[in-house]
Amino acid sequence: MKQLLIGTALILILPALAFELRDFTALVPDSCPIPIEKGIQWVYEGKVEWTGIGFGGVKTAKIRWITEVVDVFKGTNAQAAVVRGFPSELVAYDPAQIPGFTVLLSLSNRVYCFSANAEKQATSLARRYSQVPSSVPGDFEALFQWPLVTGCKLGQNPGREDTWYCWCVEQVSKKPISVKGFDGNRSQKTYRLAYRTCPDAQFLDVVPGLGIVRFVYNHHGTVASTDVHLVSFNRARL
Repeated sequence: MKQLLIGTALILILPALAFELRDFTALVPDSCPIPIEKGIQWVYEGKVEWTGIGFGGVKTAKIRWITEVVDVFKGTNAQAAVVRGFPSELVAYDPAQIPGFTVLLSLSNRVYCFSANAEKQATSLARRYSQVPSSVPGDFEALFQWPLVTGCKLGQNPGREDTWYCWCVEQVSKKPISVKGFDGNRSQKTYRLAYRTCPDAQFLDVVPGLGIVRFVYNHHGTVASTDVHLVSFNRARL
């Protein structure tokens, strides 16, 4: 999730070659806060801004974006999902873009992600690494660690004293969640994760059992921004 947009922005597109494996000495199954059952859909609505080519100026649009789990592979200690239209794709928003494919790998108490170049590659990787839980490819990015604890940093390399250039749990709040298809009568714990750099910043609001309820991106230079909220959650029909 750390590539340049307009020279510097972070995205999830990573090469699929030359995997460097990271080994785990202890594997403890844990619940992934993002439900990854086949057929689940998240529908987001919000606003995007981007800078037109040449003298096109800044463009603004309201969008509706659908994220869907198209396949799931389960192993003894891991499970992996092929997800179409993961919200982070909106970092590099283009009016002509179509949803791509991301692998989410839930292993031990961490969730990893990898942006594939096609559904076939995503399916192959999800199947493979759900069955090989002793290692994770170096090109898979650790997205967050469970349980989420305020101040927890993940993926900062090299280490720094601050919380920049890594995913960090910045805050936890408790509030009602109004999402079609989800019982929000009671207040839900919402975790704000941030990835801050000098040129830009990304934010994920996560509600365990529901998933990402808000995705925000802001580029600090050339205008490029996204702010989408979850409006509908649909489980697969059995």
